[in-house]
Amino acid sequence: MTLETPAPENARSVTIQLYLANAPEATVWWMNISLEEIPAPGVRPVAVAAIKYKPEKTSSAEENVRQFIDVVGKAVPDKIDVILFPEGMTFRSNRQRVP
Repeated sequence: MTLETPAPENARSVTIQLYLANAPEATVWWMNISLEEIPAPGVRPVAVAAIKYKPEKTSSAEENVRQFIDVVGKAVPDKIDVILFPEGMTFRSNRQRVP
């Protein structure tokens, strides 16, 4: 894994934390950790799409997500960097979580 991120101005140290959730049988180990100074990235525009959609006639969270994926495939151009989904995309219209 590689992560490129800017350091705060005048930073003197770094704390690296790894969180593993929802994987009770998993094992994680870190090897060859390194920090390197890199040039600042250039400024570039970011293309963002927001999805406003209400899934219809679904009985599961998976079906809701499938409908959202279909909408994205039909409505979102290829050159989008970030897609924003509603926080309740896995809920039914009565706000009950879909099993």
